Amino acid sequence: MHFVVSWEIEADEPERRAIHAELKDCLKTYSWVHPLQSTSLFIVEVKSLIGWARINQHLTSVARMHPNEVSLLVSPLMETGSYAGWLSRTLWPELDRVTRAGAHSENSANTGA
Repeated sequence: MHFVVSWEIEADEPERRAIHAELKDCLKTYSWVHPLQSTSLFIVEVKSLIGWARINQHLTSVARMHPNEVSLLVSPLMETGSYAGWLSRTLWPELDRVTRAGAHSENSANTGA
């Protein structure tokens, strides 16, 4: 099972970096992939609904500590998923591992990286 989480932080450095670290720390004991490096979008693997709820609660508590700086979006829990898009070929196996999809759209694989 997995879900997608993304956040936006409206703060100057070093506060932005500190808040980002707090949010990312919520994911530290889980397997995740960060496919779009210039974003804060993560695909996170969890074993159960309880894991999703714990991470969601932890992320939300960090966001509540910074209500004017953080916007947070957490997807529903998904059993499996086959993502499509244009990513480096090296990211697809990692993404498949986290989502347990085992396959992705070959037409969308980036051959350039």
